[in-house]
Amino acid sequence: MRLRSLVLLMMLLLSVSSYNPSLFSRRAVNLPVNSHKSRRASRRAFLATPAAVLFLPQTSSAVTPAPQPTSLRDILAARDANLLRKAFLNLPPPQQEYPPWLEGTWDCTSDFAGFEFPSKKVPKENIVAQTQLPGFVKLSVARFADVGRKNTRFTMKFFKDKDGKVREDYGENLANSISAHTNGREVVDEINYEPVKNPNRITIRLRAGGRNGERIEQFVNSRKSETLTDSIFLNSELVRQVTLGGPTLQDPLVPRMVVGEYQHFWTWRKVETDDGSEGFRSNCLTAVYADAQESAAVFNEVVGDPVIVYSHNIIGKKII
Repeated sequence: MRLRSLVLLMMLLLSVSSYNPSLFSRRAVNLPVNSHKSRRASRRAFLATPAAVLFLPQTSSAVTPAPQPTSLRDILAARDANLLRKAFLNLPPPQQEYPPWLEGTWDCTSDFAGFEFPSKKVPKENIVAQTQLPGFVKLSVARFADVGRKNTRFTMKFFKDKDGKVREDYGENLANSISAHTNGREVVDEINYEPVKNPNRITIRLRAGGRNGERIEQFVNSRKSETLTDSIFLNSELVRQVTLGGPTLQDPLVPRMVVGEYQHFWTWRKVETDDGSEGFRSNCLTAVYADAQESAAVFNEVVGDPVIVYSHNIIGKKII
């Protein structure tokens, strides 16, 4: 099957944006699929779809956020993607703890909500040219293995550990999401994750000979979380992902290795579903950063500022 790529779509949209530049960074868009008719439909949908990247609602239009907010609440409430900067690396972060109401197994549906190029320092064309940036090819963002996919259904699980704290079943959730984003194919062969020993590293072994990699090493370098109310929880996670695979046609003697860095910003809201079941609604903003080695020219301009931000909406209904 033909690989769907954000890069081709973005190049098309850049040509559209020359007629109206404001369209490009403020609209949601579907990834192209395998027919020319669908690609034309996607372009029409792009021109008609409302704003993409979602932030926390502002509590008052008269309140101006602080110039340099540091809390997750203030960062998201500011509605400014440029504030989704790379977190300062300090001590290894502890395992994430979640609110009690997230405990359980959830039937989830994820929808791509759009993207934005927030940087004013680097032209969009230069960013799109960096094809190794996370999200431009499948599996380069493990949590959303096909970034532009809509209506992706998978299971998420949160459980209580021996100390009574609610944790995410991180490895299982990643495996379920990867499988769903790749049309249910058995892409994941094995997950190695020992959260008690090291909650910040996970190894995902993929099917041998995979076009987009055979192994993912994921390192979490920073975590933050805030409880706003009894039903709203925020957390962020800075991820460095190393994707390894066999040699390519372009470089047949050297194994493939791509390094990407991105940060997930999650908003979780406890809700009641239409049938009265427990549920949640979540928005995840994924801020992508240029890597000093993979994208040196862009990195020198932006350093820790995001070069692209993806938005996904997830709806969960409690199963158990």
